[in-house]
Amino acid sequence: MDSLKALLYPRCYLKRKTGDLLSPFFKELIVMAPSEKDKEKIESITSKLISSEVKAWLPSPLGDKADELQAGISALTQWGEQLGLGERLSFETLYSAITASQDSEVQSIMDALKGHDQEDVLMAARAFLALSLEADKREDELEAEIEKVEERARRISQLVEDASLLPQNERPVFFIQPLSKARERLRAWVRLAFSAEKLPQAWPVGESIIIKDMLDTAYESVTKGKIPKDLFTIYMPLDETLLRNEDLIYKARGIFKDLLRVLEGTCSRSAEDFDSDSEFKELVDALSSTLESKKWEQLGAPRLIFTFYEGAAWARLMVAAAKLSDDEIKLPGDHEKLCASFFIV
Repeated sequence: MDSLKALLYPRCYLKRKTGDLLSPFFKELIVMAPSEKDKEKIESITSKLISSEVKAWLPSPLGDKADELQAGISALTQWGEQLGLGERLSFETLYSAITASQDSEVQSIMDALKGHDQEDVLMAARAFLALSLEADKREDELEAEIEKVEERARRISQLVEDASLLPQNERPVFFIQPLSKARERLRAWVRLAFSAEKLPQAWPVGESIIIKDMLDTAYESVTKGKIPKDLFTIYMPLDETLLRNEDLIYKARGIFKDLLRVLEGTCSRSAEDFDSDSEFKELVDALSSTLESKKWEQLGAPRLIFTFYEGAAWARLMVAAAKLSDDEIKLPGDHEKLCASFFIV
């Protein structure tokens, strides 16, 4: 496993703030691309991040069909705008409108994306993820615009009002919002990702509490009632000045790299191993102290959780959580080496 590399799932677009929050831990953030046409969209977010780099991972090329997929997604998003859903419509709103539409043109586009009469489940997964990518990208851009407007309003208020009379601004709190259509996203992600011969050598990071709940529930089902164990939780700094502090990032990543080394080989270990591992405990305490985790916990900051699924491979749990069968999905060859996942929630 390559240290300081994360494979994010099941979203196919990395939001700016999510990327920045992960900067004290991971240097490279890998995001799956539904097709060749999506790689540039995914990697363009790097220029907006503080210190991490985003890399697009394409499980398998589409070739000539990539243009067809892109044209279909563009047509559907334009249809949503014309319907009055807005230029920055959410994925859930757009997808619900599309699936409920009786418009013959919309249905024709959807049928083409899915493979007409004989549905291509892999192509349908690509289409679903490409549509979610476009909606997530627009949503992120809207959030950035709103932040700029709010900042201008705050500065104007300071200029025209007596500062002593203005309410004291509390530190802004950023939440990792629950993913819309989470089960569908996970199912599509698993279908496409596991169609590749192998996954990137990176630590998996699931986004939002809903995804964690799905994998935890899958583990309890697969193991007939066992409970997964969260080995550690680190609350993340919300202060951008801290996230831009190169010395802090360097120190945190150094500790985290050592911690990842200790976490290798999860499928051959037990919870008791970690409970009695003094080096593991020392590294977790050092990372927590460096990032002032307790302080940010009191402010309700997002957190990075490392969940250990003793005796159950992460890849197999992904299939179970997506409500797919082993007959439908071919697991990667080295899937038995990892029995854990990070989550940002």
